[in-house]
Amino acid sequence: MTAQYYYLVASLPSLVFSAPAAWGLAAFVEECRRHLAEDDQRELDALLAAQPESVATDFSRRWLHADRQLRNAIARARALRLGVDEKKYVRPHEGFRVDVEAAVDDAYSRPNPLERELALGRFRWSLADELSAGDPFALPAVLAYGVKLQINEHWQSLTPERGRERLEEMLGVVGVSSDEVAGWAGLAQL
Repeated sequence: MTAQYYYLVASLPSLVFSAPAAWGLAAFVEECRRHLAEDDQRELDALLAAQPESVATDFSRRWLHADRQLRNAIARARALRLGVDEKKYVRPHEGFRVDVEAAVDDAYSRPNPLERELALGRFRWSLADELSAGDPFALPAVLAYGVKLQINEHWQSLTPERGRERLEEMLGVVGVSSDEVAGWAGLAQL
């Protein structure tokens, strides 16, 4: 019989896509250490570390391979747009999900990068829900919660300050400063 984690699952704060969570991922993992069986804790750790070779549950295998397929589809879409060979960017995965490919096609039809990323994030969120459906107090529900926390922490890390840092990093690679780029914007108004 599969372990049931009634108290743990019932005590988890609700999550809303891309909204700040009451708990961070580290606090969640620490709480799980108090409640999960040892094998289940190892499963959670391997899942959150994206180690497909170390997971044992159907949820974790299906999540990690679907996520890898999603990342591969994104790499193919980007490679097509840039005119580069996709082969060095894709990694093998088990199975094939048509909805993953459709989600990437849909996302890349969006008019701007933010809408594209939101569509992909929402797809990942709904995928976690789908894969954990069935028994709301079993391990897959706990694993899905961890995945959703990761998704939300990613969105919470996207701050204007972090965006500015990334811009400076990218401009540094090409040897241009953000002040120079700002000056170019003034030229466009002439």
